[in-house]
Formats: sequence, C-alpha cells, structure tokens
Amino acid sequence: MPFELVLMFSIMIALFIVINYAIHIHYGKKRELVISNLRLIEYEYFKDVKVRVKGRSKFGFYFRKMKADIGIYKDNIIMLPYNQLPLGLKKQFQPITQYSIDSNQRKLIGTSIVVIIEKIWVVNNTLFLEFGTSSKSLKGKTIIEFNFSHLNANLKDLLENRMCYTNH
Repeated sequence: MPFELVLMFSIMIALFIVINYAIHIHYGKKRELVISNLRLIEYEYFKDVKVRVKGRSKFGFYFRKMKADIGIYKDNIIMLPYNQLPLGLKKQFQPITQYSIDSNQRKLIGTSIVVIIEKIWVVNNTLFLEFGTSSKSLKGKTIIEFNFSHLNANLKDLLENRMCYTNH
C-alpha cells in the first residue's frame, strides 16, 4: 500500500476523532449550562433514563434507543441525551432538547431546541410524549418514551405538580 494512501487514511481517522471529541466537549459545556440554570428553579432530575424515539412522516419511519438524564420543571421536560461508548468508558453528549406544553415557553439557556408537546400520558412507569413535525410538507408524528421503571419516581404525581398534567 502506498505511503500516501496510508497517510490519507490516518489523517481521516485522526480528524474524525478530533471533530467527534470537539462536539462532545461543546455539548458537555452546554449540559453544564443547562444544569446550572435548572438549579435556579424548582425542578426534579433523573439520571440514566432509557429513551425510545419512534417517528413517521411522509417519507418514512425512524427509531432510536438511547439513554438520557431528564429534568422536569414547570410545564417543561429537558432531555440531556448521551450515547454510551463501547465498554462504558465515557458518555458522549448530544444536543439538549426542551419539551414544553406551553407554546409561549422561552428556551432554557443551553438547550438546542424547544419542541411543543401535543399529547402527554403515562403507562406504568413510562412517560410518553407526542408531537408533530414543524414542517407542514412532512406531516410527521413523533412519540418519545421515557422509561422510569428502574427509578423510584411517581410520574403521575410529579406531572400533576409540574406539568399541569391530567390523566387522559
């Protein structure tokens, strides 16, 4: 194999690692900013919640499993997702999403996007959120499942106090 080819692949792999690590550092700083802002208000915080995202649109379906830390405060749920790297060596942080039932809700500093929840419900110890896409041409729906079964959390009481939730 020519030296130039080996050098090119080595540079590509090195760039991939450096860029990936820079993204991780960026979202790690955003995560700290969100957590420090949450400390200024009354909130509940849950670590290592199992999350499943299922969606459909005009063009197809998608499905994703991950873990996230979850912050719940007045009419809002903050999802701080991460990917667990192989062998569990490090959490790779990702963009932070704020879900709100209030369409006039201001974005918490550090979050990437605010998504307006259309429907919220609890089955057993799993919280479900449903919302549509912001694009009228895609006409999609997404359902997110937050599985709190491994935690001592009374979701119905928590949501009644924090989210103006009524059991539908």
